[in-house]
Amino acid sequence: MQQAAGGPVSSVFNVVHDDGGATALYSTKSKFTLFQRSWPDAVDSVTIDENQARLVRQARTDLLTTDREFTFLHVSLPDRAGHASGGMSPAYLDAVRKTDRHLRTVLRTISQDPVLSAETVVILTADHGFQRGRRDHSGKVYANYRIPFFVWGSAVPHADLYKLNPDYRNPGTSRPAYGAKRQPVRNGDLGNLALDLLGLTPIPGSLLDADFSLDVQ
Repeated sequence: MQQAAGGPVSSVFNVVHDDGGATALYSTKSKFTLFQRSWPDAVDSVTIDENQARLVRQARTDLLTTDREFTFLHVSLPDRAGHASGGMSPAYLDAVRKTDRHLRTVLRTISQDPVLSAETVVILTADHGFQRGRRDHSGKVYANYRIPFFVWGSAVPHADLYKLNPDYRNPGTSRPAYGAKRQPVRNGDLGNLALDLLGLTPIPGSLLDADFSLDVQ
């Protein structure tokens, strides 16, 4: 990461680690070892396992047994199925259903533990969608760039993010550029939102939600 950028690049892992917090990364794709190579002193634990069900079980166990301030969990069954069989195909929809069940077990684990349920906030998002029938997501169509962004926790109200944040623009089916005056909620807001919830400082040099303007409580 540092080499590609031509200089030092910080991350949410650095900010948490520098404050004395423990971090972990769980991913179903080996390319996510880039995080460990980029910030070897800040990512305390890395687990890569293509078996999504097993990976999620390991992440759940770690949540229950290890005191961590930040855990990054990446799952990829829908992405793999979309590339192999096409968006909204039976295989893709089955992968979505399996992933929903896997993530539900994480939420149940948190909600059933008194300490975790009181202190944990889950931020769920994605990097892209999948157009029906296509095996790639390079086209500038709504199905490809529409993503979820959910925040779940004991202190998080049941409300639409755009109702909580009138200074953000609900894009509808449009695709606002990064230079637009009013921005939509983007997946890149995740890092600084997590740091805001942890009471820490923004990622140095970051541009998305660097002023902690995205409100979820």
